[in-house]
Parts: sequence; C-alpha cells; structure tokens
Amino acid sequence: MRIALTIAGSDPSGGAGIQADLKTFMRFGIHGLSAITSIAIQNSSGVKRVADLKDHLLEEQLEVLFSDFSVNAVKTGMLYSKENILTVERALAKNNVAQYILDPIIISSSGFPLIVPDGQSLMKERLFPLATLVTPNLKEAEALSGLSISDEEDLQTAAEKICSQGPKAVLIKGLVVGRERIVDLLYSDKGAFRFESEWLEGRNIHGAGCILSAAITASLASGKEVRDAVEIARSYVLERIRSPLVLGRGHGFLYLT
Repeated sequence: MRIALTIAGSDPSGGAGIQADLKTFMRFGIHGLSAITSIAIQNSSGVKRVADLKDHLLEEQLEVLFSDFSVNAVKTGMLYSKENILTVERALAKNNVAQYILDPIIISSSGFPLIVPDGQSLMKERLFPLATLVTPNLKEAEALSGLSISDEEDLQTAAEKICSQGPKAVLIKGLVVGRERIVDLLYSDKGAFRFESEWLEGRNIHGAGCILSAAITASLASGKEVRDAVEIARSYVLERIRSPLVLGRGHGFLYLT
C-alpha cells in the first residue's frame, strides 16, 4: 500500500487539518501518517486560538515516522511557527522527499492568523524550493505574490511570480468569473492549465482547501502526474461541496465518502 504523510495542525471539529487529511487519504486508498504541528482551538464557527507544539515534538514525530516507513508523498498544512518551518525543511531534505505538496495556510476563513507574522517569508525562502506543488487560494496567492488578483490575467501573473520563488508548480484556486463559474490555474514550466467549473456559492465548505491538497497528495502518492492529480482532486472536492454536512452552529463540513 502507498503511504502519504500529512504535517499539519489538529482541528478538533474534524472538518479540516490533520483529521480531514487522514480521512481523505483513506478515501483514496492511501495509508495516512500524521505529524501534528499545532492545535487549533476551534469549532464550526471559527478558530479561537492556536497552541503551537514545541519544535522538538514535531521533530521527534518526523524522525520516528521516516525511520519506519517508506513515504511516497508529504503534505504540509498549517505551519504556525518559524520552528515548524525549519523542522519541516530539515526533515524533507534529510529524507529526500520526492513529492512534497505545500498548502500555504496563512489565515482562516474566519480571519484568524494561522502563521506568525514573519513566517510567510521564511516559508517562501526555505520550503518553496522543495515543493512539487504549492496550493494557495486566491487570498493566499495575493499575499504570496504581493499582487491583487481580479481577473485571469492577474491570476497568470501571480502564478508566474509564485513559481519563480522556487516550487515546481503552483495551483491558485478560486477566481470567480461572472458569479457563475470558478477558475483554478495550474502553472509550471510545462505551461498553464486552466480548470473551470460551476461556482457553488455557500458557507458549507469548511476544510475544502485541506481536502483538495490532501486528495492531490494521495493521487501523487499513487503515481499520478501533477495535472492528473489536480483534476482528480478537484472533481472529488466539487462533488463533496454539493452534499455538505451541517453538524454544528457554524459552517458545514464536506462529507467525505
């Protein structure tokens, strides 16, 4: 069986983070390993606080996992502290990870910061050059590129700028076109690939970004190429958005079947 590792924060509500990643890996027939970076104190209404684990605890988790398992792909989610980022960098380099998917978690949908103020520049400097694919949403892409994105030309320019910072490819998600369609752009040295689908407006998308990057990770772990992995993951997430679960008093979750 193929193996994928998620290095991310814990979401006690079960909709995002480590919990959502592991459910997604299982759905794709991949055995999931996990190393927790931080604990988000949150529910379906939003993040209240983030409690970061000391860096040696993350390092110890990664050491025991890599010493025991042959990992086919690694995904990172929330890397709240500079220590998280540097620990991940050391582990990826030491273990010659070939497929690394970086989901650059910067701010929650409720507006809570999920990385320390100077962590974003360190992430770009240390982790982007190791990444097979970086998967920012529109707001994250604006933060990472320093550009405002309002149309498809802006989307391409931002993707090119992010790619120039080191990753092999970037997938920018979530440009709404005409309030009816949504466009994602995959960009690499092989060119730009545009994905378009129906825009499904609503509040019940808690964890969608985590699940998309986890689905891409699972597909890469099983041997798929990046473009195919993105297409498979997008189809899966769009289908899940169409039939959400509303369990708490806030945002609904994606039903991972």
